[in-house]
Formats: sequence, C-alpha cells, structure tokens
Amino acid sequence: KRLQDQVYLGEENNEEIKIKYKSEFFALQNEKLLNQIDFLNKEPGIHSARFMGHDTSYDIKNKCILEKLAGVPDEKRSARFVCAIAVAFPDGRIETVRDTMEGRIAHEIAGTNGFGFDPIFFLPDRGLTSAEISPEEKNEISHRGKALRRMCERLKELGVIE
Repeated sequence: KRLQDQVYLGEENNEEIKIKYKSEFFALQNEKLLNQIDFLNKEPGIHSARFMGHDTSYDIKNKCILEKLAGVPDEKRSARFVCAIAVAFPDGRIETVRDTMEGRIAHEIAGTNGFGFDPIFFLPDRGLTSAEISPEEKNEISHRGKALRRMCERLKELGVIE
C-alpha cells in the first residue's frame, strides 16, 4: 500500500505538527526551520525555504539577513534552528518531539561545511559558525540530531523499536 501523508505546520505555534494519513504503516515527518531570528520577529521561520524565493541562492539569502542585521549588537542577534518530528501510528496516535540548536547570527559569512544558513549561524560556545564545525560535531548538537535522538528514545519507551 502507498503511504499518503500530509503535514501541517501551524503558523502561530511552530511545534504543532499534525499528520493526516491513510495507511496501515507508520508515518514519519521531519520538519526543520531556520531560523527563527529574534530581532526579525522570528523570521524567516516556517518560510525559510521560500525566503526571498525558492530559486534564490543561500549566498544571497545569507547576505540579505546580514544586511538586515547590520549594526545590531550580538545580544540582539539570537536565533535558532528548530526541528519537529512527528510519528503517526495506525491507531491514530501521534507522538511529537521538538528540539532546537541555539545560537546567533554572525556578522559575516564563514565556513564551507553544511548548507543553507549554516555559514551565518554562529555558535557562541564554540566560537564558530555551524558551517565551520565538522559534520560529526554538528550531528551531536544540531536540532535534527537532538530531535531524532529524542524520538528514538520515545519509540523505545513505547516498545516500537529496540
């Protein structure tokens, strides 16, 4: 049978994920966001992928964000990546987890690892952007890595996986 699922990410409350599905199987959905930039009223938020248009390169998007934050002090450049994961069970139950990677927007583009907004996402405790750390280190601290580990723990608690 074909798994059919739809995801709705609430505009007002980003951690609310609902899955509608028609299947005898589990449905899993991973939704990630950047970048809630506090100074920009949590923009681009759920519109991160469409920020400035789908065809606009992240180099241009990153430069635009840096321009919008020109002159803004570090303490007002707080930002986060957010990941929500939902698993829908055939009986209608939905388990969700949400996690973040906290940081701030850097003053300049730095690093070649990662993708998207990583070159401007500064991690103060490491003194580097998320594009300057190794993939292994990023997996340990990232919003996706933390949310996935939390979901795995929850599924173990429920006896779904070992």
